[in-house]
Amino acid sequence: MLSPTMLEKAAMRVMGLGSVAEIAAAGQERLDEHAVAILHEVHGGHIVNHTLQVYEDTAAYYAACKNHAQIQPALIRFVDELNDGDVVLDLGCGTGRDLWFMAVPNKEYRESLINGKRGVWGKIPTIALRVIGADASKAMCEIAENPMNCAEVSTRYKPTVIVRDMYIDLADFLRHANLHGIWSNTSFLTHTPEEYIEPTMERLAGALRLQGVLAISYTQRTDPFAPYDSLKLSNTGRIKYFSHPLARDISEIAHRHGLIVEHHSTDDYVDPSTGATKKDLFVTQFFRKVR
Repeated sequence: MLSPTMLEKAAMRVMGLGSVAEIAAAGQERLDEHAVAILHEVHGGHIVNHTLQVYEDTAAYYAACKNHAQIQPALIRFVDELNDGDVVLDLGCGTGRDLWFMAVPNKEYRESLINGKRGVWGKIPTIALRVIGADASKAMCEIAENPMNCAEVSTRYKPTVIVRDMYIDLADFLRHANLHGIWSNTSFLTHTPEEYIEPTMERLAGALRLQGVLAISYTQRTDPFAPYDSLKLSNTGRIKYFSHPLARDISEIAHRHGLIVEHHSTDDYVDPSTGATKKDLFVTQFFRKVR
């Protein structure tokens, strides 16, 4: 049996439960009722450690999950911003889907990751990037190094995968980097305690060369008075922590560190169980380093 994290211990204590399994059995509605009290009992470090542990324990699930098999259209836009052989960082690379898409210029392989939507998404990139993937989960990184659906595809630039926490452990690497681009798909700003945002943004900006590109996607709160963070029960039965910064705040923080917004888009979320729509929940932003 897995040891509960500090966040899970707080949830059990506040909800009067005896195990992690009982949290899942209690359901999302009850978790919502107690989320503020639970989060009040933990600090940012507890949340970061919890997120790492959950992904470490469930890496195999995410590698096999078909809902996570296809890339997002924004990744094609990101690759199109760069040149063949450019060095990029996939921040929070997970099991390596985006990492290998950027590194492998094979047309058939790339088309397999867009679910047959070539006509909708535009021209498939032909360049290959030199990609460094970073993730705090060792289990995720092990999968990313040898993804099953890419075993037979060759590339000029084999990706490098490093086990690093994006908030602390990656600092030394970023200090000496000179990157053309940074890609972060639902990792940075998706599970990020508020006090970690600006220090991390500063390090990312410092790691980019002038005119470098930072592309991030995350979930935002459209109501500025709504809570910054929330707790959700995932399909794995574990609590997942989600942060919901305001896009305008992220733009302001980025600007303070020499990054300007060149592209901003939003997408709605339709709850598959209720059919309810959350307008503009998903945000994608492209920043250019100008100083």
